[in-house]
Amino acid sequence: MSWRDGWDGPREPLDIPCVCEGCGRSWKEEAESASCLEEEPPECPECGSEDVTVDPEGRFS
Repeated sequence: MSWRDGWDGPREPLDIPCVCEGCGRSWKEEAESASCLEEEPPECPECGSEDVTVDPEGRFS
């Protein structure tokens, strides 16, 4: 398999921007992809809320 097939070895974690809907805090969460975080949203480090928007395009930051 070559890199053209989409396999280029282990993927580096990405820093995905996240925004808490509760307190408005934004931060970057390390994950393999934005879709991983959308399936299992992280907890806000500020208030502990799980009402978190994943913002891979960085619209909110």
